[in-house]
Amino acid sequence: MYCGCNPIAYRSQKQISNALQRLMRRKPYETISVSELCREACVSRQTFYSLFSSLENVILFILQENNCKPAEERTFYDTPEKVCSYCSNYIRSNRDILILLSEQQAAYLIYSSLYEAFRMGFDADETRASLRAHYLAGALTGVVLDNCGKKFFMEQETLESILMDFLRGGLF
Repeated sequence: MYCGCNPIAYRSQKQISNALQRLMRRKPYETISVSELCREACVSRQTFYSLFSSLENVILFILQENNCKPAEERTFYDTPEKVCSYCSNYIRSNRDILILLSEQQAAYLIYSSLYEAFRMGFDADETRASLRAHYLAGALTGVVLDNCGKKFFMEQETLESILMDFLRGGLF
């Protein structure tokens, strides 16, 4: 997926991602083709493939848009508070697409997005960072699916409190 600074490329990415969300409101994600998406977005297939490698990359772009930053600008999740804040903001800022993905049984895309965000956000050795990212992505995917199924989202403070319980082992 393209993560550069070109404003024209970014505008095209937004055009494509908005078109995909419109299509997903009309039909299941797994039935949408790249050609159909390009027609809806009014872009060529060449433009699509210069920006994304697949439809899944478009979903990841939507969910990770705030994380597509140079490494020196990324937030590192070195405190439970930073993790909880990121998670609650992720859910609130991606509410509509998360509901669409939940309704279409595409939780693996939510998980992938979260895993990549957390993987990039830990300044630790490779194995520990990967395990932390898997743990947090799995837990948060469950929280997202639970909230999406109810078609409402918890207040930010409530969500952060529950997530803090996860992180501090207070679930049992």
